[in-house]
Amino acid sequence: MSAPPSSVLPIEVRTCDEHRCILLRKSDIWRRFNRGELIVKEPYTKRRKDPKPDHSGRIAPWTQSISLVDTQFAPDDPRHIVLEAHCFRLENGEVGASGLVDPKEVLIGSTLHVRLAYEDPHCALCEGGDMIPIEARFHSSRYKPLTTPIGWPMFVWIKIAKQANLWRDRWAQRIFRRGTVPR
Repeated sequence: MSAPPSSVLPIEVRTCDEHRCILLRKSDIWRRFNRGELIVKEPYTKRRKDPKPDHSGRIAPWTQSISLVDTQFAPDDPRHIVLEAHCFRLENGEVGASGLVDPKEVLIGSTLHVRLAYEDPHCALCEGGDMIPIEARFHSSRYKPLTTPIGWPMFVWIKIAKQANLWRDRWAQRIFRRGTVPR
């Protein structure tokens, strides 16, 4: 049975790609999905007309948009869609690039974290004091505000932490990634 629609809309907060990934990692979304509390809405998969190689040199001919929904809320309730994500798929069905889905919108509590405005990007979390150093940003990030350079020990620590987070995220998303392979 689904809950009645909420009269309170989630607060929209514009956040950078890195913060949305961190928020997704720290949330309970993957645990809830693996327990069956969230389900995958039918993914939208489309063959790309002119696929380009990713940063690893692999070509991903498919683009896929995926949503996780909370069935305890009605489809017209703003809390129904918990995660909207995107990925490129290789010919064998694996997720291309990093091997992870890219969260585009993440609902955490009553806050909907959405992408930055294209023409005037400002991350509320970065500008609110939780600035991500430029060395820790994704290599393809368009939003790269200037930060104070960090020393080499911190640089090494960031590289190690990024790799550990990548492995942790791949483990957390394993069932989700297998269940959304294009057919």
